[in-house]
Amino acid sequence: MADNSLKAVYLSQLQTMASADRQSLELTRQLRDRASDDALREALENGTCGIEEGLEKVLSVLEKHGSGDGNAPVSEAMAGLVADTKARVFDADLPDDAGRDAAIIAQYMHVTYYGLAGYKTLSEFAKRLGLSDDADTLQTCYENAQDGQSDMHDLLSGKALEKAA
Repeated sequence: MADNSLKAVYLSQLQTMASADRQSLELTRQLRDRASDDALREALENGTCGIEEGLEKVLSVLEKHGSGDGNAPVSEAMAGLVADTKARVFDADLPDDAGRDAAIIAQYMHVTYYGLAGYKTLSEFAKRLGLSDDADTLQTCYENAQDGQSDMHDLLSGKALEKAA
């Protein structure tokens, strides 16, 4: 792929990532507010901070390339994850708070995988384009998303799910 083609894809994917971050930030705040387990609420609060930071970094990279504020295109994939999460967490007839916490963990794992895939892809595209500062910034976003997912992995083996068993 010619560099100009890759750059066009890179910039489009950055805009899509900004959209995904905006959507996942709002969703994560809602999940945090509905979680009953203290450790889960704390992990989701950390998630909101991490997503905000990632969004700021993506927007700064977009600005550096003169590619707008990241309002378009909308990430339809994240919109689907958000809709699915709302149906499974907020609209579902769950038996109790522990069941809702389990659903929150499951759905948030899906959201973090989206972020991991997006940031890693963007970092690799930036490397290929010789944009080392962008690559470093986006790699940091990837590593932060890994931390968020690690928090959910810890919750999977912790007390939050013992209550739901």
